[in-house]
Amino acid sequence: MTQAIAKKWRTLEGQRQLLGRPMSVPDAQIAATALEHGLTVVTRTRRTLKAWAFRFSIPGLGHK
Repeated sequence: MTQAIAKKWRTLEGQRQLLGRPMSVPDAQIAATALEHGLTVVTRTRRTLKAWAFRFSIPGLGHK
């Protein structure tokens, strides 16, 4: 994990805590990495990623 990703992770985790919707460590690491690199996360787990504030894709449904 780079320092830039770690900073995004810390910021994201703080924002989620303030909203009362904390993320698991693995989800926060994936989200921070995707945000840092401008990536779209592809997953079949809609419930877990539904509240993320960036693009993700569910196979068969496309980008959100």
